Amino acid sequence: MEERKVPTHIGIIMDGNGRWAKQRGLPRSEGHKAGAKVFKQICDYAGEIGVQSITFYAFSTENWKRPPEEVSSLMDLFREYMHEAEDRKAENLQKGMRMHFIGHREGIPEDLLNLFDTSEEESRDAEKYDVNIAINYDRLWRNLTNLKRRRNDGCAYYNRLYVDVYNSSTTPGKEE
Repeated sequence: MEERKVPTHIGIIMDGNGRWAKQRGLPRSEGHKAGAKVFKQICDYAGEIGVQSITFYAFSTENWKRPPEEVSSLMDLFREYMHEAEDRKAENLQKGMRMHFIGHREGIPEDLLNLFDTSEEESRDAEKYDVNIAINYDRLWRNLTNLKRRRNDGCAYYNRLYVDVYNSSTTPGKEE
């Protein structure tokens, strides 16, 4: 049987769920709920096939510009997911799923931050694969993260560039 190569990291931008719902005559919130279901399936499948790390770009700083009721609905969806993840904690740990929540913490409701922190703490010893959920991220944050990853890979050029860019960035979370 031919061996298939599996990427070590996959990044997914969670975009288009609202448009998907609109095309079907549904409220945007139903599209976001459908996207959350697919998220769970992708997490499980990634671990099954041997992906070491998967990042979901779930909520950018641009999303704060959406109507308040839609932002509130998205925050409620994160809460719902976190409570479901708590219910599945033993199963997720058995699968080796380690959770990380990345991005700026400013503006995220305190109860969600507490849920994120608890999930990270409870899954820290899982070793099979990492699930990164990027919330409240912006272009600067993405660029710094990419530079940091390359720096950690030992590339001297990116190490120097990361330090230069990081030292020149003054206001995280603000687009220029």
